[in-house]
Amino acid sequence: MQDDAARLKATPLLSILVANYNNGRFLPSMLESVFAQTYTNWELIVVDDGSTDDSLDVLRQWADERRLRVVEHGRNRGAGAAFATAASASSGEILSMLGADDALRADAAEAIVEAHARDPDAVLINSDLVICDSLLRPLNQPSPYRPVSPGGTLIRDCCVSSFASFKRAAYLRTSGFDERLQRAVDHDLYLKLEEVGRLGYIREPLYLYRTHPGGISQGENGMRAAQFALLARASAYRRRLGSTAPNLTAAEYREVLSTYFRREALHARKDGRLPALSYIRDAVRTLPSLSLEPSLWLTGVKCLLRA
Repeated sequence: MQDDAARLKATPLLSILVANYNNGRFLPSMLESVFAQTYTNWELIVVDDGSTDDSLDVLRQWADERRLRVVEHGRNRGAGAAFATAASASSGEILSMLGADDALRADAAEAIVEAHARDPDAVLINSDLVICDSLLRPLNQPSPYRPVSPGGTLIRDCCVSSFASFKRAAYLRTSGFDERLQRAVDHDLYLKLEEVGRLGYIREPLYLYRTHPGGISQGENGMRAAQFALLARASAYRRRLGSTAPNLTAAEYREVLSTYFRREALHARKDGRLPALSYIRDAVRTLPSLSLEPSLWLTGVKCLLRA
């Protein structure tokens, strides 16, 4: 009995969480990379977020794999809701995030589990990655990610990337994945985890990051993801007020909101949506002191002149 308990402690269950929306053509390589892992005590939770392509047909081809669980959303609810569903459906002591269009190095799970065992106090551990083309062929591009610098904080510099993993106990001390977010879901969670513990880093590139036009954080989607990331930082600022967690200054917080609303005004005019001035009104309602930000008003005037 004691031997069994020691074995289970040495080989914790790793839950790999995937939120999928219309990535059917990429799912086979993602699935194959997970099933090729050298560490075998894992479960794969794939939440299909109302895909309209052949994603479910692809996933059904793997229905006999006992370590794969597929959960279907009846409609598209966004990445935040999909990851929240995946986390709720998981059972592992360690949780990790994997893009439906990405893949893992064969020893990724083993390296992550070992890192958590060596550093039991780290709430979040992530690795370096390899930037690949649409066929998952490595590109000669340096990774933009790195460990958090000494004295640094994710609220000023979110340098965390995949393969991101976190202890369930730490996750449960946060409010978890924000179901309202469609993008920057990981950024929001990293900020929450930083508020409850220390971060760790593996310098090995364990994750294969696929670049392609439809990526949720690439191209036009990347611009929208950057907006959601600003909202995540603003939420973290408000959440951290009065706590010991590292935080923005009031001036930095105003700049974050000002940048968000300036960009929203520009996007609105470009897309023919609501008038730019409505975003300035919302900005001032959110934080009255933004009415003194000349750059915000200048953006509104420029948008109106372009109309």
